[in-house]
Amino acid sequence: MTVTTVHLWGTGSASAGLGLTAKTAMLLVGGSRPEGLRFARILGTARATSFSSRDADLGHWALVSAWESREAADAFDRGALVAAWDGRSRERVRVRMRAIRSVGLWGGREPFGSADAEAAEGQRVAVITRARIRPSAVARFSGTVPPIAAELLRARSRGLGLAFGMGELPAGLLGTFSLWDSSSSLREFMRGAQAHKAAMVDSRAGAWFAEELFARFAVDAVEGWTGQKT
Repeated sequence: MTVTTVHLWGTGSASAGLGLTAKTAMLLVGGSRPEGLRFARILGTARATSFSSRDADLGHWALVSAWESREAADAFDRGALVAAWDGRSRERVRVRMRAIRSVGLWGGREPFGSADAEAAEGQRVAVITRARIRPSAVARFSGTVPPIAAELLRARSRGLGLAFGMGELPAGLLGTFSLWDSSSSLREFMRGAQAHKAAMVDSRAGAWFAEELFARFAVDAVEGWTGQKT
């Protein structure tokens, strides 16, 4: 059973985050990769009100990783790398979850394993999106960001909790993470999200993305987050 974790650290400073990001990247792609690690990306973030690279949040950093088991994920969380992040951070959130549905690729790979989980009634769910935007489509994609962000802002009172944009180098590799109170809250949002729907149609018609991914998860645990809307 593949377990996916999302860490969010609030370092409060760009220098602390950049230094730890380099250390994290070296570990996760090097020969001393943690046991049981299937996939990992260390990411910068953007404010949830924009999801735009122009509004990058240099005080918050995210790690998305997939593990062969819960035991492997928990062992990593007890290790030195996470301890280093925790020691330099004023905020720390960890979300542990299993994929309900995952469509597409990330860096040429299917990152989250078999998508066969189910969310119980009232169980939190999460969504990860990620896309590699073609240079020719950047301007058109950017134009969709403000209305989509406005829809998410309104959803804060209707089941949306934690939400932030994610990005990796080089430019044009963008994504989002959102945490919802329940599957019904997410479905209600999607039914009324006209800007989201229009952007999806336009992106398909215009072939905006060289690679894209959509994944929905059943959330088993959330640590370090008080429930304050972000």
